[in-house]
Amino acid sequence: MAGDKRRRLALFDFDGTLFRLATDYAALREQLARLGGREEAGMLELIRELEGDPRALAAVDEAERRGFEAGTPVGRGVELYRRFSAEGRRIAIVSHNGRAVIDEFLRAEGLPLPDEILDREALGASKAQSERLRAYVTTAAVDDVVFVGDTHVDRLAAAAVGAEFVDIGADT
Repeated sequence: MAGDKRRRLALFDFDGTLFRLATDYAALREQLARLGGREEAGMLELIRELEGDPRALAAVDEAERRGFEAGTPVGRGVELYRRFSAEGRRIAIVSHNGRAVIDEFLRAEGLPLPDEILDREALGASKAQSERLRAYVTTAAVDDVVFVGDTHVDRLAAAAVGAEFVDIGADT
């Protein structure tokens, strides 16, 4: 609406919502387990366990880079990002991925830079448990928040910050 003066914020997941990384997570999990991570840990937990090991960080960065090179943009997510940006919404990307692939994607697609990128390092925890994400939404001083995502994890994060959830689903 042209006369709508509400302050709005759109939070976007990255992998599966804006871009579909073709990362070989099984191979990455094996590599991280060889470096001392617990095989039964979730991927984010595994990465966090090994965050002080430069070999592990390099392995994750390299796996995501290869995943980016073989990946594809998610049409509906990119379209919503452009639309929300054109409407003047504040935009933040909230991702368990690293900043490098997010930055490369934004450049490659020619998308406006978001107001904030909360990557796995900035989040400091899972999206739904991230104090940094909650603080960002609280201090944004907005009237409504939407979280655009494609997974149950994104749905939980939306609920944690009181956002409406927009499900991208399997649309490419």
